[in-house]
Amino acid sequence: MFVIDNMLREVGVAELARQARRVAESAGEISEEAQKTEDAAALHAELDRLERQLSQLRKAASKLSDQALSDFTNSTLDQTDGLIGEIREALSSGKTEAAREMLETLADQLAQLAESLDDRQQRSQQADDEMGERFKALMEDLEQLATDQEDLATELARLQD
Repeated sequence: MFVIDNMLREVGVAELARQARRVAESAGEISEEAQKTEDAAALHAELDRLERQLSQLRKAASKLSDQALSDFTNSTLDQTDGLIGEIREALSSGKTEAAREMLETLADQLAQLAESLDDRQQRSQQADDEMGERFKALMEDLEQLATDQEDLATELARLQD
């Protein structure tokens, strides 16, 4: 049961990390686009798309069994939501340069989130590998104990005869 739970947890973390990378890439693209355009409506549309992706990321985080990781992700996404609101406000009031700077910050925050999730996934995989090695060693020890017991039982039976 532990192995299945662990596998399901890792699948959830892997999916979350994959989505976070995709969202970070989108934010980077929006930031690059913002450097080239003055079209606030186009940037608002891109932010709408990003918010939909963030919503999917939040949904994936809510499915995690690791509450601490889910809380970390949601906290970061809450900050991101606030920053997107500020970006929208800057775009609406014609402060394009401020919006560009905030878009860079947004892209950096999401890239850091994706990197954190990737690191978490790698650490977890290493821990799983260690656990697998320990389990293998334990099974070998148990097999050796069983062999030793059989040998002792045979020796005892021989001595009793």
